[in-house]
Amino acid sequence: MQVFGIHIPTQVIIGRGSLEKLKELAPLYGKRALLLTTGEDLKKVGTLDRALNYLNDARVQVVVDNSIEPNPKTYNIDNSVKTMLREGCDFVIGLGGGSSMDAAKATALVAKNGGSISDYILDGKKAKTSIKDTFPTICVTTTAGTGSEVTNIAVITDPVTKEKPGFGHYCMYPNVSIVDPDLTVTLPIGVTAGTGVDVFYHAMESYLATIATPFTDMCALEAMNLSKANLHRVYKDAYDIEARSKMAWANTLAGLCITSSSTVAIHAIGHCVSGITDVSHAWGLCTVAKAYLDFSYDADIERYATVSRILGAPEHMSDKEAAKRCGELFLNFLNDFNMPTCLSDVGLGEKDIDKIAADTLHAMNLALSMSLKKMTASDVKLLLKKSL
Repeated sequence: MQVFGIHIPTQVIIGRGSLEKLKELAPLYGKRALLLTTGEDLKKVGTLDRALNYLNDARVQVVVDNSIEPNPKTYNIDNSVKTMLREGCDFVIGLGGGSSMDAAKATALVAKNGGSISDYILDGKKAKTSIKDTFPTICVTTTAGTGSEVTNIAVITDPVTKEKPGFGHYCMYPNVSIVDPDLTVTLPIGVTAGTGVDVFYHAMESYLATIATPFTDMCALEAMNLSKANLHRVYKDAYDIEARSKMAWANTLAGLCITSSSTVAIHAIGHCVSGITDVSHAWGLCTVAKAYLDFSYDADIERYATVSRILGAPEHMSDKEAAKRCGELFLNFLNDFNMPTCLSDVGLGEKDIDKIAADTLHAMNLALSMSLKKMTASDVKLLLKKSL
């Protein structure tokens, strides 16, 4: 067996009604919190007020910043850092999906260490520096999709270059995260679908990564099976709380997968598609997934065949044939949830290929390099052409 390590420093509280744990957990990190969220949606469905009531019960003062955008931009982080420092906040709470939680981790880091978020990503002056300290963070996920509540990664978009890199330091793991399935019931159907598909991507890609381990394989297989069995249920019935709970658990497992293994070329390219178009994370991934699976299935017939069987390939089918059909079966899975399946679905065409390829190699080369089948710049462009 290969040598590998497992260390997830985040305390994770999972289960229905677990949002109430804010009352006992938040005071451990200070008396004044900056709470980051996106827009007014959580206010409208009552989730924000519930969280604020629990924090009030705990005598924690809260400064709410709801200006974080989906696919948070560098200026969102810089603005929230200014708010945190001006208001004298002790810790940050990210309430929402991946955008809120990523913004919380990034804000806490920059507020503690100074400068602008641009200093910490890609070619920034602190990008190669090992950062050891950050303000405490609490993540409360309201979606079953991103896994950000158990990773040390934040994904921030540069609105000038349109690049959407992820970056992370060990200290960026949240101190504590709350995964309450009840919070996902009010999600719009499109968000339920997109974030649910993202769970499958995280699990599948970690399983098809060069640094997969027995631990991540265990989590990935369970997450893929749970997603395949339960996403259809919540898509048809938003109030199927049993299925919602299983998707929440799958989401956490898949988050553990990507923080202990990696994503691969689907994420590498999909991030860049999303950075250019500002479509949701999942939509960016969906535009290139089939082409990538068709391109790479022969890199590990057994693993791709396993994914195909989870997606519905008959058990009697040979591994080689099942692996070859992985892209087709995954496309069927996406079609069940009315997801985009090619670049033209998000307004991109042949004129955009060079930009996407360049961004992939610059901003997301690490994830690209984790693919079981190595990809050159020419391979990336060919894959993009097949995704038109």
